[in-house]
Amino acid sequence: MIDSKKIIYLPRWIKITIVTALFSCLAASIYISLSFVGVPDRSDWILLSLSMAQITATALVISMVLIFGEREANLQFLVSKTERLLLKQLPSVLERIEDSNGHKPKVQVSKMNNIFGANYRLDTPGVATKMWIGFNVDRIIIAYFLPATQTTDEVRETFRYTFGGAESVGYKVNYEEATIKDSGEQIISIWCTWPAIQDSSHLSTELLSNPEKKLFIIQDIAMMTQSFIRTAERNSVGILTRCDPGPL
Repeated sequence: MIDSKKIIYLPRWIKITIVTALFSCLAASIYISLSFVGVPDRSDWILLSLSMAQITATALVISMVLIFGEREANLQFLVSKTERLLLKQLPSVLERIEDSNGHKPKVQVSKMNNIFGANYRLDTPGVATKMWIGFNVDRIIIAYFLPATQTTDEVRETFRYTFGGAESVGYKVNYEEATIKDSGEQIISIWCTWPAIQDSSHLSTELLSNPEKKLFIIQDIAMMTQSFIRTAERNSVGILTRCDPGPL
């Protein structure tokens, strides 16, 4: 079965070649049909050429829809879609989060950094936290940093429902202690990757192109972050570091 997404991302010269070939075939079919009009014993040729013209016209319409269905669907276009998702669409969903007192956060977002991600700071009257989120086409990474006031095991236990729930729906969650080189700050990184199994049978190829899948994952990130904030409030755990989260 033909994958329409692979057709969309064909190089421009191949797209032009396909369309040109179909146009040529259509023109030739029409020319043959018109040439044999009124010529004795050529009705079969006329029917054949008209059938060919109809098939070619249908193929041409389908090809135009598939090939040019997503304008400028190339590398730079995918980069632009990633940036729009991280810098515009995701912050608008994070603003719907509510802390334990029902306060919605003010969301600050950085410029793109660490190749395919951005930093976020969420502030409500009662709590503040930072996170880093990266979208690598078909893989999502979310990094939360906490001050190392607890051991890794204690942090894992405190947030067992937040990230245990995330693992149950396909995230892989890792915990890592680290010292920030510039400041010497001791932190614990909670590193969430989706999907947990990184092979072709589990990777989604539609996160940037399918609105439903895109909405699902950014709302899922917002829900996980809301749980992270509320759990920290209930357990009086500090979740704001001086440094900005990111890949270690």
